Amino acid sequence: SLAVGALAALREAGLQIPGDVSVVGYDGVAKHLAGLPDLSTMAVPRLEMGKKAAEQIAALFKGQQPERKIRLDSAWVPGGTLGPATMAGTPAAA
Repeated sequence: SLAVGALAALREAGLQIPGDVSVVGYDGVAKHLAGLPDLSTMAVPRLEMGKKAAEQIAALFKGQQPERKIRLDSAWVPGGTLGPATMAGTPAAA
């Protein structure tokens, strides 16, 4: 995922995660990579998204109006990539 790549690139640049930078993913991938904290992420229901997309396409083929809005639940997966927000140049409060 993009966020996992960002974790590696930020670490390579000498930044501390989450000390200097916080990173959040949005695909449910919370991989553990050697030397990097587990990614904090929002897990999305990919299977359900695929089913709903197929239903929308099927409705179009049948000449029906597809749903205009679809709401799917997501879930927060905490990891070790979030830290307190700070102002530029100001250390985080302990």
